[in-house]
Amino acid sequence: MGRFIPPRPPSPGNRHFAGTEIGVTAVIAAYPGYLTRQPDWKSSLIIRVPDDPIQAGRQIWVYYTHMADPQGNSFISSKFPAGTSEVFVEAGTLLGYQGDYSGDPNNPVGVHLHVSIVKDDGFGKFTNELKIENTYDPSPYFGLPLNANENTDTIPMCK
Repeated sequence: MGRFIPPRPPSPGNRHFAGTEIGVTAVIAAYPGYLTRQPDWKSSLIIRVPDDPIQAGRQIWVYYTHMADPQGNSFISSKFPAGTSEVFVEAGTLLGYQGDYSGDPNNPVGVHLHVSIVKDDGFGKFTNELKIENTYDPSPYFGLPLNANENTDTIPMCK
């Protein structure tokens, strides 16, 4: 995946993985599931994972974002146009490429991939990823420590 950038401030609800330049570093599906890209999502998509690999029987959603340039030109694979809903993808499927889209062309976020493990609402829909209480600690899903403070000797790497 790439080099880990600790969230600022350290946050238990998401992970950031740095790339090289916009549109170069591939983003692949971490788990098999059902991909959705809402009609207004320029740089984001979410994959419904029916059986959580950490807690069997629980459904989770894996959210990926910042896959566009500062102007909002998408780097998401053309296989998943805006409006895509519930398309099955295998783990390892190319989803697109890292970008630096923030929603403000004058304030790009820096090239990276933001990933969150999002809770299901209990009715088969994902919850709002922006609220930390709606996410699970992503560390066990990627084999990484909770935050950079727990791994001060080295830069955590995705396994």
